[in-house]
Amino acid sequence: MQGFTLVLEGHLFDNKCLNNCLDICEDKQLSFRIVAIEVGNDKGQQTRATIQGISLHEAALDEAEAAIKAECGKYEVQVFTGQGPAYDKPMNNMQHAQ
Repeated sequence: MQGFTLVLEGHLFDNKCLNNCLDICEDKQLSFRIVAIEVGNDKGQQTRATIQGISLHEAALDEAEAAIKAECGKYEVQVFTGQGPAYDKPMNNMQHAQ
């Protein structure tokens, strides 16, 4: 099982960037989840979300990660490699069911 953990930081809701990034994961048929989110309370504060994607297909992971970075670049959202909780058993079972 392979995967990535990315931290997105910027105005993720104003421009629907977070939704678009999750759509990318869905389109590439990844199992994914938001493992942490800190929402800015006003226009001057940014939102920070940590997302994880997993797949048995390395090419799908690479394509999704590149597409997420490109999507974030459109909106000046910063992307960092992050760490999150280990992939749990329910997530692994869900991937094997596909």
